[in-house]
Amino acid sequence: MSAARSKATLLGTALLAAPLSAQAWIDDDPATDWTALTLHRNEWRLGLFRFQYGIVDSLQVGTQTLPWVLKISNLDLKWTVWSSGPWSVGLSGGIFSLKLQDYDADAADVRFYAAPLELTASWRGDGLGVHLRGSYTAVKTDTDEALDEEDYDIGGVAAVSTGTLGLAGEWYVSRTFSWVLETRLSVFQDASANASTTTQIDPRTSIEFNADAEADLTDGRQANALLSAFWSWNSFNLKLGLGYGHYSVPTLNLFVGDPIWFPDFDLFWRF
Repeated sequence: MSAARSKATLLGTALLAAPLSAQAWIDDDPATDWTALTLHRNEWRLGLFRFQYGIVDSLQVGTQTLPWVLKISNLDLKWTVWSSGPWSVGLSGGIFSLKLQDYDADAADVRFYAAPLELTASWRGDGLGVHLRGSYTAVKTDTDEALDEEDYDIGGVAAVSTGTLGLAGEWYVSRTFSWVLETRLSVFQDASANASTTTQIDPRTSIEFNADAEADLTDGRQANALLSAFWSWNSFNLKLGLGYGHYSVPTLNLFVGDPIWFPDFDLFWRF
């Protein structure tokens, strides 16, 4: 074996065996999606699905791009409430809204709102990371549509609330690559509705009708698991994954359908 080839082999072996303390990408810019951590101060994240900005080292603001394409306005915040050594706790929340009249000017005046809230506890050690998440999402639909201004009004409110628990684990294989396993379990999925109708009998008499209904949307034990390969270079990040289980609608955390295989994909830049 030539001297040049021997030196190249030794260099490659040294890089593979290097301790994690030398892995600047993982240590300096850890993932923020499934952890309690946030972007650094004045740091940007621009990608296919999210735009985010670090206001300070423990607080970031962002928005999701796909909902805007669907005419759903949205804004989210994330705050690392506490951090000490390998431990950290984060709180995130957001607001999503849409109106049917944004799609059809002649549609009824129906508005939809969603407010997700998530609490995450993270531990990041030498080569491994573990993250426990609890999520709650409230979805509200309301209308106050006058079908006949003189003698008939109808209004109503419908709401859906979901609660989930999630566990994510990271295995830092190299300075730019890690395996990520994410699991999510549905705790509850409830729906409720209220409707009111007012009928004008004569100028001095009106009758108001009210109705309430509740339903449990949980269909047995609903959960899923997602295994992803995550590359994190100096600024470019790429995630490719494959999951199985009940599909969970993003943001709403609503589990639907029967267990299926589903892909996961994301790419973004941090700078």
